[in-house]
Amino acid sequence: MSEQRNAVFVEHDPSTGEIVYCGSVPPDVMEGYGPLFPHLTFRWVGHGMEVPDPLQVYFDIEAKRILPRPQLAVQASKPVIVADGLDEAVITGIPAGFPFTIDGAPYTADGEPIQLRSAMPATYRLAINHFPYVPFEMEIVAQ
Repeated sequence: MSEQRNAVFVEHDPSTGEIVYCGSVPPDVMEGYGPLFPHLTFRWVGHGMEVPDPLQVYFDIEAKRILPRPQLAVQASKPVIVADGLDEAVITGIPAGFPFTIDGAPYTADGEPIQLRSAMPATYRLAINHFPYVPFEMEIVAQ
């Protein structure tokens, strides 16, 4: 008896390739899965492989294969600043037009560096979730 290897599938947004679900099933039940998700694009992507992490990969519609999601090159000049209203962390690498949040408040990047200052001790959380890029988060602590 030969060993069966599970079939790995992804369901992705048909216009962007963003993977919304992925998993694996035994090969003998493959045919019944596609019709369960008619509003999504369902793809078989391999056998006997690890199920991909949707935060790390996407389905390239033109190439018809899974590819790594690109990573942003966002950097802060320092992770800790003095809470004196003068010291600052300079954040670079957020492309113009990209939405981001600082402590949940929404902003849109203009491509210029961001100078973060604070007169109060606090931890500031910057988050970027802009497909197809890997979601990004960083903290700057003012103390």
